[in-house]
Amino acid sequence: MKKAVIKSALAVALLAGSSMALAGPSDKVVYSGFLGYPNNATINTNTFGGQIAAAVADGARNLLPADVRGARYQQSSDVQGNTEAATATQTAKFSLSGSVDKDCSFYSGSSNGQQAINLGTIGVRTGNNDNVTVAFNQVDAINANVNTSTAGCNTQNQITITKGNGASGLLNAAAIAYDTNQFTNAIPYSVKATWQGVALGAPTTGTQQTLTAATTDSFKAVQVGAWRSAFNLDVNAPVQSKGLIAGTYNDTITVELKAL
Repeated sequence: MKKAVIKSALAVALLAGSSMALAGPSDKVVYSGFLGYPNNATINTNTFGGQIAAAVADGARNLLPADVRGARYQQSSDVQGNTEAATATQTAKFSLSGSVDKDCSFYSGSSNGQQAINLGTIGVRTGNNDNVTVAFNQVDAINANVNTSTAGCNTQNQITITKGNGASGLLNAAAIAYDTNQFTNAIPYSVKATWQGVALGAPTTGTQQTLTAATTDSFKAVQVGAWRSAFNLDVNAPVQSKGLIAGTYNDTITVELKAL
């Protein structure tokens, strides 16, 4: 029976990136019929000596082009596959690192870190009513204060207070003769430093820290954790039991912040 040919629109679906996509290139030729085989059989168009190799349900045979009857449909594609196995999830990690230099700072109000503290006239007893046991004695204690609003270290550090003249304190270098039982050319003093910080150990909340170099100390040092705060120095020279030799008394106090 002669089959009616129904013309209709042709929909061609190109499948890619889907689980329904064909695996690999697609090459196909479909004929509506050919001698000795059912209609709509599918054959491959591999050409060997001008013959067409037919693959059908009941086996394979060589067909000449004259054996083919009816309309023909042909398709082919050539697509390269993935260069490597595809992965649905990919993770990348980036490590960030940098460094901070160790630093200790102490604002002293000068470019060279030095300041002069003029104590003025150190009063001695010079009155007519002062008896011989107190004549020329120091009238009162000497007090001086140094305060900076910015000091500290961003790492563990050592704070050291050093007196230039050691335990002697303020010294009068005048080369004069005097009775050492009655007079002195030295005024010992103490230095007390205070700041807000922490001791060595685990990180914790800062509290007031204290370092004191007594009148008998040449220097004093302590190791502490990183800190930043105001820094205060109180200097106290108590009244001496002997009279003071005339002249200039001086000394140098050095505060050192050293990163560890």
